[in-house]
Amino acid sequence: MNRRALALLLTLAACGQDDPAAPTTAGHTTGVGERPTAQRPRAKPTVLVAGHALVADAPDGWTPSADDLALAARLGGTSTPEEREAAWDEIQEIEDDARTLGVIRAGLRLSDATASRTIANLAASGTYGPMLDLWEQRRASALLVEAIVDPTFLLPGGDPPGENDLFEIGGGPDLTALVTGLAKSPPPEGRVYGMSDLHKLIGKGHLPQLGALVASPDDVTAAEAWELVDLGMMMTDDDADACADAIRTHLSRGEPVALPSPSADPVGAVRVVMEQRERLKATPPRINGTAFWAWRVLGRTSAAQAAGHEADLQAIVDAYEPDAQPWGDIALRLLLAQPGSSTDDVIRRLVEDGQGDRPALLAALAKRGDADAAKTLFARCHEAEVLTEAFAVLPDATVAAVGDALLAEDEDHASAVLHAVDEADGMSPAATWDRSILAPIAHRAAASKLPPHRLARIALELPFARTLDLGRAILDRVNPAVPPTWEDDDATYTFLETVDADALRGLLRAWWEVSADNANAFVTPLLRLGDATCGARLAEWVRSGDAGDMDDVPYWLARSDGPEVRDVLGSLARDSASSQPEVQATAIAALAVCQGLPEDAARSLSRELQLENVSESLRRAVRDAVFAGRVTDAVALVLDHAPYEQFDDVHLVGDHPPIRAYLSGLRKRRDIGLYAWATAELALLGDAAARAETEAALSDMRYRWLEQLSWRQIAMGDPVAVAPVWIEGLAGNCCSEADIVGTFFDGAFGWEPRWGQLGSPSVLPVDEARAWWARAGGRFVTSRIAGHLVPAPR
Repeated sequence: MNRRALALLLTLAACGQDDPAAPTTAGHTTGVGERPTAQRPRAKPTVLVAGHALVADAPDGWTPSADDLALAARLGGTSTPEEREAAWDEIQEIEDDARTLGVIRAGLRLSDATASRTIANLAASGTYGPMLDLWEQRRASALLVEAIVDPTFLLPGGDPPGENDLFEIGGGPDLTALVTGLAKSPPPEGRVYGMSDLHKLIGKGHLPQLGALVASPDDVTAAEAWELVDLGMMMTDDDADACADAIRTHLSRGEPVALPSPSADPVGAVRVVMEQRERLKATPPRINGTAFWAWRVLGRTSAAQAAGHEADLQAIVDAYEPDAQPWGDIALRLLLAQPGSSTDDVIRRLVEDGQGDRPALLAALAKRGDADAAKTLFARCHEAEVLTEAFAVLPDATVAAVGDALLAEDEDHASAVLHAVDEADGMSPAATWDRSILAPIAHRAAASKLPPHRLARIALELPFARTLDLGRAILDRVNPAVPPTWEDDDATYTFLETVDADALRGLLRAWWEVSADNANAFVTPLLRLGDATCGARLAEWVRSGDAGDMDDVPYWLARSDGPEVRDVLGSLARDSASSQPEVQATAIAALAVCQGLPEDAARSLSRELQLENVSESLRRAVRDAVFAGRVTDAVALVLDHAPYEQFDDVHLVGDHPPIRAYLSGLRKRRDIGLYAWATAELALLGDAAARAETEAALSDMRYRWLEQLSWRQIAMGDPVAVAPVWIEGLAGNCCSEADIVGTFFDGAFGWEPRWGQLGSPSVLPVDEARAWWARAGGRFVTSRIAGHLVPAPR
């Protein structure tokens, strides 16, 4: 991990700590063994602009107008209530967003606390938040927190500030400041009423702070804090004891409840949560995250921790409801792991009740040496639930059984077992699925005499099995004269590409020769892989129309650049202007790829050329620039035509004056709402100040900033280096998870969690991501076929 990623990781891990911009202890000495104490912050100096006092730490480069300052200053503490209300109404009646934004930015710079806090409430609206730079967002969120925790502060007209809008401009440090302030100074009854919307800001370290706020004497504040805790427990298992404290406090507001510490007595803690499940279902109204938290606590409980808690485990088993309480089989497994007559009685009763086929019972009996149970268990290893229980208690024997099934002659049974292994992966917190345990299956398969399509199926279903020896075995065993029949071409071809791309190209060419009726199945991956040695033939295939849909084909053809390829793309760019303008735009952009324009930037160029307001003369001018090899000029023409539209991945064009001017223009036109995106693009061009601002915003985990950026902007040039940071970011909240997974991990790696979602919370997204990363060993290569980074075979 590089130094920048490490710094970002440390900042994310400290989301529950004070804002790093807080006063330091510089110059303050302590004795040995003393903890350093922060100096009392001094009043911030001010500067005068147009007769108004402004904070001096505002960044240079922009000076508010006298009119905007005067209007914002009327909200200040020296104005009468009537004057403040009139100014407030006047600001909100402005119809020009640019003018309103000017007043907001001016007001945030005022040193008058009343005026700046009032303006901060307007700045936090969904309309204006994205138009602010990082300093303004930090200033506005800090002012809004001050306003919320100050019981005397009211907006013009007498309303309290709206804390539910903090997520529009805030980040993790702001939630910390808010919770800390509310804990120190409980608000008047009912003043804090919308804090549950701030779940979008929850990060690692926040749950203990929020849990403490559940004890607030104000019932509304306590209920809002509890809902945040409940939502937070959907995403992380950190701070289990602090979460238990919050659960205990929440339940005890009605009547005292004794809830054991999960670290000392996890089974007892789960039993209490189960017994209180009806009350927990009733509050909060959104999600009963506590139940899933309890499930995971129980799933991570060892047999040693469960020893002596037979009564608790029995109560959980007895209350097991298959459709509603998923922890029943986990409790049963732990109970059956205990020696003694009570456990024997449970086994006897379950068998007599006709439940002898329950996977947990079969696994426990097999572990006790019951040969019939073991035989039945392994005969059912095509069932995901059975495999989950078997791996939990008999990992070595289960690996051997699965390996035997995969090597068996019965191909249907082997396919069923493969599917079960894939489905069972991660179904339970107790499952131990890692490369070291299951890699022997891949090695056995590679050394076996299985046909190539069976080996390919193993590689397709079992990501951990994509080893170099298995890939080479597939490449060695396929017949160039006989096309393959494997099921998922993309995944299989991607794997083989990472093993030996040139060998795969040769096979695809050979299969194309002998597949007159199904040539597309082999031409398509060859186009995506790129093969200059047969570029002429690929170009002719595209020219003939056999390639089908032209959305991606021209870009893929450009990967096999050569005279014939450029001739075909040139013809499409010239001849399809009137009949197929979309094809023309794509062909122009693909030809630009042959001229050196990165493919993703070319795709953006094509999208811009297809807009309805683009004239034929502009398309012609862009086409001529591309034909002449002036791809930067071609992009500049489009940017000049639409200077306030978002041209995705424009940084890939290069650090040229037109690109810088376009991004600078977007940053100046704040009312467009693309400030964060344009700043991140400038950062990727090498602008040091823009990079510092982008990285600071990401370190703050500012929800709206993160939501606007692309995966390349989040990666800041090195997705592998920063991936561990964003894996830990998944332990925050469901909303940021959607952006982190849907934008960064999907864009950079094509990865998303299968089980770690709100509907299947047995395994958290962060745990799934950690396991995926560990299997890859942090080693990735770029796949042209997949279009993103993929784990390198080992």
